[in-house]
Amino acid sequence: MKTKLLVALAGLTLTGASILPVTNVLADSSPQLINVGLDFKQATQTALNEAKGGKSVQFELETDRSRPVYEVTILDGATEKEYKIDANSGKILKSSYEDISDDLEDIQLSQTTPWLSLDEAGAKAKEQHNAAQLREIELEMENGRLVYKVKMSENTHTHKLVIDAHNGSLISAKTK
Repeated sequence: MKTKLLVALAGLTLTGASILPVTNVLADSSPQLINVGLDFKQATQTALNEAKGGKSVQFELETDRSRPVYEVTILDGATEKEYKIDANSGKILKSSYEDISDDLEDIQLSQTTPWLSLDEAGAKAKEQHNAAQLREIELEMENGRLVYKVKMSENTHTHKLVIDAHNGSLISAKTK
């Protein structure tokens, strides 16, 4: 795979074609640090303020055209609100709304109150890997149990954790 990618990149370079979209994809899939001015708590709070209520159920740090952005998802009744936030300035770049009244899992998530908030799940994850950067946290129902799935990056490693949303215990941890 790497050889094919390098050959393709070399071919693009020789033909003068732009490789920016390729580098964006590589940056998102790699565990390398993304430099940001805001932490995920600030981005989540920005989204909650804009949504004027609801529950934050997911955040993700990624790059969009070489710009670091947070995507934050808020459930508010039967509406899912997604915000793309500049990870340096805190400016909301894009927002979208979706009716989730037909999505049983999202409705169930919007009606439950986990003991642990998204921010607290992030703090629990940082207890496990203090030097790692939080890349994604998502509240999910898994086998009838409310959990946070957490993805973190550190050097060349990706850490995936599952944290019980009711008592904060670590259910599983994997490092690649």
